[in-house]
Amino acid sequence: MKGVVNVAEVNCDEEGKLCRQQGVEGYPTLYLYNAGSRVDYKGPRKLDSMENFVRKAVTAGLNTVDFNSFSETAKSEKVVYLYLKTVNTSSYDVKKVETAVKPLHGDPPVVQSQDPLLWKHFNKDPSRGSVILAIKGGEVTSSFNVEPTTPAQSLSQWILENRLPLFDELSSDNFQNVMRSENPSYVVIVAIDTEARDGDRLAADTATLNEMAKTWNASGRKINGRPVVFVWMDGVQWQKWLKSMYGVKQTSMPAVVIADHENLVYYDTDRSKKPIAFDGPSVHQALEALDAGQLKAKHSENVVERTLRGFHHKLESFEAYFSEHPFRTMGWIVAFISLVIIGLWKLVQMDVDPHAQKRHRLD
Repeated sequence: MKGVVNVAEVNCDEEGKLCRQQGVEGYPTLYLYNAGSRVDYKGPRKLDSMENFVRKAVTAGLNTVDFNSFSETAKSEKVVYLYLKTVNTSSYDVKKVETAVKPLHGDPPVVQSQDPLLWKHFNKDPSRGSVILAIKGGEVTSSFNVEPTTPAQSLSQWILENRLPLFDELSSDNFQNVMRSENPSYVVIVAIDTEARDGDRLAADTATLNEMAKTWNASGRKINGRPVVFVWMDGVQWQKWLKSMYGVKQTSMPAVVIADHENLVYYDTDRSKKPIAFDGPSVHQALEALDAGQLKAKHSENVVERTLRGFHHKLESFEAYFSEHPFRTMGWIVAFISLVIIGLWKLVQMDVDPHAQKRHRLD
């Protein structure tokens, strides 16, 4: 990567203050700083994957495409954003889009075009102004009209909400991006016993999940203002994790849970308290019940684990405060110790002062 990026290594045991300021929570952590922004790399710890991530990030931008070149891009990417512009699109609008897509760092890619064939292919009317399309699996799943009065925050929020595929296999390669996304989502997880499925049956299962995701996406609904993501997992490979996190056993697969990983809770029953079935109506009804507050959450951690995690977060907060305000913190500590000493001294004086004892006698 020489000539592309500068690579620096930091020992957080020696540079604790710096790591806390940068939000480092575990090791190893890889941050990319580019054009004044920072992104946390959440992909696999493989050299080729990290190199591909860096190259995409430093070259990210609104690359111009035509109908033919876009077709090639759409085939090679699970998700791609297409910014369709008109001859009247202002540089101000283009800058707004460039700013909104910057946090993506090239993943997924964002391309721009004025090609009439693309306008026609996606059945969009140029007279209505420029528009951004989120395209997944070759199909438009969402669109956003870019106008001079469009709030930049609304555009940025839409970009982040649509960056993940409609459905995907959840693996170690994309776990962080899905479960710990910058834009927290509810994740519908289908655990499949791959040992009991041949290729055709597995393809049928993923097709079912794809239809579930399409139907839900078409409704435009969110749960408590958060998007819903659909994934499937290899229940054999992830058997221990699925059992420890969601109580899913291989004998009960295919099993469906709705995970809220940000809060480490999940839902595995519908409003009638029956297990969520692996079919569209059952999953959609469970999501609707969750949105209505009719489902009871289960914890992915036991009481001891939740207590320890809460204590750990409070300790981290104290460390961060102490790092940012060392003198103020020392002042509070000195004041506290002083009050304790004064209190103990008064108690000792009460014990050795006979007049103090006499004043407290009833006779």
